[in-house]
Amino acid sequence: ILFKGASYSLRDPSSDELSEFPGSLSFSGLDEVVFSKLTGEPNQVGGFIITASTGDVKNISLNSKGTVSY
Repeated sequence: ILFKGASYSLRDPSSDELSEFPGSLSFSGLDEVVFSKLTGEPNQVGGFIITASTGDVKNISLNSKGTVSY
């Protein structure tokens, strides 16, 4: 869910944008990232892993400047 607010729990639900993914994918790692409105920098860095039911795995990384790489 793409949300508007300081955090998911403090968001404005009327602004939520839902993206659905196939049930054949599972996710682990970062579960919430908030980007600065002015700089685009994330409130945390790290990564998450997307695993498909076929066994394919993608590691996604987010750096301190908000750049995503995989």
